[in-house]
Amino acid sequence: MNKVHFFLQAKGGIGKSFSASLFSQYLMQKGKTVVGIDTDQNNQTLMQYKGLNVKHVNIMGENRTFNTRQFDGMVESMLDATDTEFVIDNGANTFEPLCNYMIEGAVFQMLRDAGHEVVIHTIIGGGDNFLDTLAGFADLARQFDTPIVVWKNRHFGKTEDKGVELEETKAFKAAKNKILGVITLPALNPSTHGADIQRMCKERMTLQEALASPDFGRMAQSRVKRVFDEVYAQLDELETASV
Repeated sequence: MNKVHFFLQAKGGIGKSFSASLFSQYLMQKGKTVVGIDTDQNNQTLMQYKGLNVKHVNIMGENRTFNTRQFDGMVESMLDATDTEFVIDNGANTFEPLCNYMIEGAVFQMLRDAGHEVVIHTIIGGGDNFLDTLAGFADLARQFDTPIVVWKNRHFGKTEDKGVELEETKAFKAAKNKILGVITLPALNPSTHGADIQRMCKERMTLQEALASPDFGRMAQSRVKRVFDEVYAQLDELETASV
């Protein structure tokens, strides 16, 4: 069975592309055939990872209107694929028109009818990003009857509001039956682990590229591997729970 993973969030700059790249690498190290699709119209971050199999799909026309034909072709390629996991990283600039397109065209149901499993991944950022990204998550949960993986990104601060943690919010509890699991991206020491991960992101390096690079010292390599291992362990638990 193919799986199609949509990384969706109305707010930009909260670690969506990093999460999509990390998840793609996780699938690859599990021996999966992974195809990445970057639909961001301004910053094609995921496509810049040369170590990943990613293509850009331009879903906005010349007048900044949604190009349905481009997305039609993308969906049809997924319908015809076998033994492939797709990871779609959508930019905040096309979030609303893409959601409208998928609802109007019953895209998720079409993929399921073709034997594919569809999963939404959404990022909830900490600190000042928490309420906006929580609202984005709540909108996705209301609009789509689709399993959701929540990525808590604590890089920006705590994922709470006035002492109420994400899992205790009304929005999370209302969508609990759709949530497959929660993956936590931990807050990192900015002078050690954080600096190493930031460098990897800036240079669009995969974990394997960083571990093989002579420009990364052994301590830095050890630190980034521990960060990835921690997230991979959570994904292993999620995969086991989903079986």
